[in-house]
Amino acid sequence: MTHRLPRLLAAIALTALTAAACSITGINGNKKISELDADERVQACENTREYYEKKISEDDAKHVGCVTAGVLAASFGGGDVSICTGAYDECMAKPVEENEQDACEPGDDSTCDATISDYEDCLEEQVEEYKDLIDRYTCATGLDGSVSIEQEAGPACKAFYEQCPGGL
Repeated sequence: MTHRLPRLLAAIALTALTAAACSITGINGNKKISELDADERVQACENTREYYEKKISEDDAKHVGCVTAGVLAASFGGGDVSICTGAYDECMAKPVEENEQDACEPGDDSTCDATISDYEDCLEEQVEEYKDLIDRYTCATGLDGSVSIEQEAGPACKAFYEQCPGGL
């Protein structure tokens, strides 16, 4: 009987470590955002940025930006898909401009009752919605309005923003 306790404790510790390793932010999911210290806020920001970079490629982000540029060009040029396609092709041919990323500076989230798990659920939902957008967003769907870059928040993000109106 006494030999089982160390194995049980080892299994619990391994489960906890595995759960933390799978976390987007690297912070315990049960922790409220209002309880994060400045270092944890920076960690959450940096790890969130890294998560997005792993999930959404530069080419995918560029595709969405270039379709949007094409839709705008076509809107001012009579709404023709060929205008959009020409602007899209020109945009995609340009190299990606390096953006200097803003430093992760902690804000005041003292009124946010959401947990890290709520935040991470919203992040995962946003990435999945963005991937869906990437697959469906073309000059034709952008011009006919069947697909828009203005997406309504899904259930996980609605729940998160109800508890944390300022976000993280």
